[in-house]
Amino acid sequence: SYVGLTPDNTVKNLRFVAVSLKEPPKKDYISGISVPRHAEIVALNPTTGIAAEYDVNLETLRVSSARELPQGVQPLLTPEDCDLAEAIVQSSKQISALLAERYGITDMSRVACDPWSIHIASDAEREMTQWREDGVPGRLVQTFLYHRAYGDGLQDNHYAHPIDVVPVVDLNAREVVTVNGVERTPPKIPTASVQYHRDLLS
Repeated sequence: SYVGLTPDNTVKNLRFVAVSLKEPPKKDYISGISVPRHAEIVALNPTTGIAAEYDVNLETLRVSSARELPQGVQPLLTPEDCDLAEAIVQSSKQISALLAERYGITDMSRVACDPWSIHIASDAEREMTQWREDGVPGRLVQTFLYHRAYGDGLQDNHYAHPIDVVPVVDLNAREVVTVNGVERTPPKIPTASVQYHRDLLS
């Protein structure tokens, strides 16, 4: 078996971050030498929190080689990661209670999340990724919040209605780890309608 995978080279919930064609050596291509087609894959195992790089033979459909990345090394965020971060925040009872208390927001479907990666630049920040008792490193994302105050769906320009708290979520554990900004007195959320969608333009 290969790193990050079970003996039959499978793993539940393996998250694919990037898949690209592995180009053959230029000299072989110019010489007309037939070489097997390979793909380079970056994937993350959320069970262990470890990412790995795989070389896959597309003709045999087998993993040719694999390299596990050091613990704490995180691949780039994907659109699916961003959707997951928003779902974690919207389903969090902690965030729901917090927004209701601070701003009177009770409909979490109207809370938009703008996920950003977290730059780990100090030992204190690195320790934040080690919050789990099982030792699995966290895949942390900070989520800037906005209120969709107008319209029935996603039409509202929610960037006109920023919320001042910033939840940090762990995508591996699918939990809210901490919330930044709660120590501040909550400001009033701007309510001016600043729209771009045609359904909300008068």
